[in-house]
Amino acid sequence: MFNSTNNIVYWTIKERGFNVLPALRQMWVNEFKVCLKEAKWYNKGYKPTLEEYLSTSISSTGGPLMLFCSFFLTTHNLTQETVDYVANIPSLMKYSSLALRCNNDLGTSPVEMARGDNSKSIHCYMYENGVSEEVARECIENMVREYWKKMNKHYFEDRPFPGLQPFRNACLNLVRSSHCFYQYGDGMGKPNLESKDHVNHYVMSVLIEPIPIDECKR
Repeated sequence: MFNSTNNIVYWTIKERGFNVLPALRQMWVNEFKVCLKEAKWYNKGYKPTLEEYLSTSISSTGGPLMLFCSFFLTTHNLTQETVDYVANIPSLMKYSSLALRCNNDLGTSPVEMARGDNSKSIHCYMYENGVSEEVARECIENMVREYWKKMNKHYFEDRPFPGLQPFRNACLNLVRSSHCFYQYGDGMGKPNLESKDHVNHYVMSVLIEPIPIDECKR
């Protein structure tokens, strides 16, 4: 992570003439702070409300950090003003990270809770409302649908600066990827055969397998 971060900083200075190290360092600080907060919750046996959990997990999921890096590597409008805008986590970036967090929880929480991990969004909702896991999962799935509505709204309406289209696309693509990776469980940390086949199918069809000529004509 240290080397990758510095490689991004070096590339941005070389290609864009802009030093993003202070902004990227602060993003890492924010990431570590919320991870430490979640660790304290776990060690104290504290069960956060769903609102508390989501407000913290926006950063702990790594979404803002990944999107921040994608912004540096794709935009041609790199100014202090645009860096400050993205660093403050605009709405599109916020809802993208929340959807990523919920998709991750839907796919990974059974395994993570079994090994003694922190409470996830599903369990926070269960504790807070006294409902079954099935009901809680349905609620979180509905929340993801609402996040998509909000992302689509901000995607088409919020255009504060020119040159941010690749970053805006990345916000949507991050959530699309999470649907793919976590559709059949933990497709990242503990992929089963179904997850591997699912991901491999799309990777092969997009990057490797040729498109039939009759499909091109359509």
